[in-house]
Amino acid sequence: MLTPRLTVNVLTRNAQARLPRLLAELPAYADEILVGVDASSDDRTLEIASDYADVVYRFHLPRPGQLSPARALPFDYATGDWILSIDDDESMEPTFDALVGSLMAAPNVTHYYFPRKWIVADDPYAYVDAPPWFPNWAPRLFRNDRSLVFKPAGAHTMYHLLGPGFYEERTAIHHFEPLWCTPKQRAAKVAAYRTAGATEASETYYEIPHDAPRRPVTPREPALPVVRRAGVVHDAIREAAAPEHPPWAASFERVEMPATMRPGEVALVRVTVRNTGVLTWAPTYAQWPANQWPMLRLTYHLYAGDGGEIDYEGNHRTLLPRVVVPGEAVTFVDTFVAPTTAGDYVVAWDMLSEGHLWFSQIGSAVHAHPLTVRDR
Repeated sequence: MLTPRLTVNVLTRNAQARLPRLLAELPAYADEILVGVDASSDDRTLEIASDYADVVYRFHLPRPGQLSPARALPFDYATGDWILSIDDDESMEPTFDALVGSLMAAPNVTHYYFPRKWIVADDPYAYVDAPPWFPNWAPRLFRNDRSLVFKPAGAHTMYHLLGPGFYEERTAIHHFEPLWCTPKQRAAKVAAYRTAGATEASETYYEIPHDAPRRPVTPREPALPVVRRAGVVHDAIREAAAPEHPPWAASFERVEMPATMRPGEVALVRVTVRNTGVLTWAPTYAQWPANQWPMLRLTYHLYAGDGGEIDYEGNHRTLLPRVVVPGEAVTFVDTFVAPTTAGDYVVAWDMLSEGHLWFSQIGSAVHAHPLTVRDR
């Protein structure tokens, strides 16, 4: 059995002072190093990344300082079986090196959460041992499969990950932002988050009381950055734009239901739908925007013959019967209850991300099925 390979991705901007320290650490556990550099950087960040990374790519952000739109870009470059996403003001705890191989080799697991330790002192090193700064779980290690990962737009939004995930407490992420950021830099960061629509709760992380409990921590031993094999630097500047909604897409291939029914009649229907998007569908029970994979259902709108939509109490949702990967089709089997009033109708079949949106709202076509209701 081949050993899983790990790609580490770093997004950065104007980090010439701290980037060498992080890049020096990565060869201890990374098989491939990607560095995404914000095109607005005006120091030596790009040059440093070019010396030590396997792949360097550049991106432009719609809002300066808000990296969320760029979080999906590593899928276009990573060749490893897994991706570790780490920021330029972070470091993996030394215990990570010995653990990561077994974590990636675990069958059926798709992602891991790690606790973050907010480092507030370096002589000796210590972190804040109190909520919300610890454990501050963050999903950072996941399989290199874009159909299982979605990163919403917006400040401080977390990855939405499909499949079995675990919280790994035997190692942690060291977060040096409290130690390395000046008060002025921190105020600018908070202002940027406010502009991007972050919640007030996210600002509490940047107001650490002086009397907050602390606990000592063992940092990674400093290492000199080692020039890696000749890397690839992509000169083109990518536009980083995370979608507000998951890029769901579907096409209806077959709808088996009567064309004529009696008022209130119950009929068996079979609807075959193909997943034409890039994300996997799964029978989950979470409503958006919970930090879980959204619940998807088959449902419909009912229209009168004149085109007006009817608020129909018989409308119900049908859960997915199984996991549906991109490109695959699934058949739903359920019952349909005809309206109690005779007339001509159109049943517009659609897919729904529960508590979120209809697929037709983001470009997928509905399947319009004519229905006549009459006494026989």
